[in-house]
Amino acid sequence: MSVSRTVTWLPRIPKAVKIGHIPQRLKSPRLDFQRARLEILRRMCSTLFREERAEFRFHRAVELRPYAERLLQFGILRGPEDTYTKEMVDWWIMDGDIREKFFEVYVPRFREKEGPFTSLHFIQDDPSEGHYHRGVIELNGNPYPPVVIQEMDYSHNLLNVLLKNAICQQMSNLQTQYAAKQCELS
Repeated sequence: MSVSRTVTWLPRIPKAVKIGHIPQRLKSPRLDFQRARLEILRRMCSTLFREERAEFRFHRAVELRPYAERLLQFGILRGPEDTYTKEMVDWWIMDGDIREKFFEVYVPRFREKEGPFTSLHFIQDDPSEGHYHRGVIELNGNPYPPVVIQEMDYSHNLLNVLLKNAICQQMSNLQTQYAAKQCELS
């Protein structure tokens, strides 16, 4: 059974990722030139699975997301005993304790869920941090508070409940007064 056939929502990993319209060299002289981009993605992937939420440059977070999704998909569909899955997890996640956490915590967490396992959020620019757009990538179901705060429901506050009851009483008083006037006229 092909993994790409079972999950249709997962984007295909492109062979060459364009970032901007001008090719850029990476500014990491200690990395091997041919593998530099993959090494950076490995570090980012390890950081994501270690912390469950990480902040990167937005274009790098967009590039990382399909790799993290695919890794989780392999863990869920093939299981921890599969040699290819073990090899992929060993390569993409650099720390041994995080590899164990991957199979013991993340795979059972996402086993029953459909859809994407990660969320990607754009963060507004802060002028003090330079001109790069920032993004937060997180594993769904993490223990941290949500990045995007849902609108609060204030309908059950004491003041709102009292106002609602006062309006209902006023409306019922007006209806009884209107009904009394109708009876007098007829």
